[in-house]
Amino acid sequence: MSHKNEIISGIVVSVLILLTTGGLYAQFVHMDIKAGELAQVDNWRKVVTYEMLSDKLKEVISEEEFNDCTDSGKYNMYRKLENLELEKRRKHDPSTGWWKTPPVDSVKTDDGDFCIEFRIDYRTHLTHIEVINIITYISPVSETFQK
Repeated sequence: MSHKNEIISGIVVSVLILLTTGGLYAQFVHMDIKAGELAQVDNWRKVVTYEMLSDKLKEVISEEEFNDCTDSGKYNMYRKLENLELEKRRKHDPSTGWWKTPPVDSVKTDDGDFCIEFRIDYRTHLTHIEVINIITYISPVSETFQK
């Protein structure tokens, strides 16, 4: 192979490496933007699926518990997640905790009415977005607030 062909081959390989690296970076940035948008949605049940949960979260709640939309089912799941941070959120992991108004839910149980506030932390991967924490904070709704 001549010196000229070696230079051309080197340039072609360099361009391919740059294009591949740029494409991977663009994909990661796209997933990061998408995760940031998910962190802004106030009704988390519309955007979070069980498949998105980390393996650690799946050890805490089953798919049946996650999909149970009855007040008692939601309350039981929220109790399991109360103040439970399974993974430390990295500085740039998108989170509902960034926003002034966090997502909330309310449930009626035999024990009373409860307001549930959430912090949901997302981790961006090259091909998917993972939910690493769903931390709940449960407060009883006072009788004066109900009236």
